[in-house]
Amino acid sequence: MDDTDLIDRVARADPKALGHLYDCYAPLLLAVGLGILSNRQEAEDVLHNVFMEIWRKASQYDGRRGSVRAWLILRMRSRSLDRLRSAPYTRSIPIPETVLENTANGMSQDPALAWDCQAVRKAMSKLSREQRTIMELAYFQGLSASEIASHVGLPLGTIKSRMRGALNVLRTHYRTQCQRISNETEGK
Repeated sequence: MDDTDLIDRVARADPKALGHLYDCYAPLLLAVGLGILSNRQEAEDVLHNVFMEIWRKASQYDGRRGSVRAWLILRMRSRSLDRLRSAPYTRSIPIPETVLENTANGMSQDPALAWDCQAVRKAMSKLSREQRTIMELAYFQGLSASEIASHVGLPLGTIKSRMRGALNVLRTHYRTQCQRISNETEGK
């Protein structure tokens, strides 16, 4: 049974389907939460809330907008960032300098995530050190461009330019990778 079938069954209130989704995706989603929150208890709490939300809102899943996996990751990321921005969390914890490295290393302990971690590391290695720092702060810490500017002591315009440049580098990298995979697939 594929993920779309499972989410359809969850939408029809099938607890076994929710259990299968949980078994399959909880480690990945917990890793996403840990990468953002840096606190296992908080990440587990958010994970629980996300699965409760999935139980209530599975019918809102739209396969045309992305895979079930992407939908689940996006929900976990969004809820983790919400928790990070909540009153008790509001930047009371200093931002680590090696956010991506620590997150990727923590996630790579799960063999199912090794390919994703390798792909992220490879893509991020294409960025300059300055671009990488900004993208780490934006994605893993959920900082806004103005918060990043304040944190690193650079003008907001510089931060936005570096983000735009980083996104262009990542977009080009992924297009190249997709084209390579497509060419290899066609050649078989």
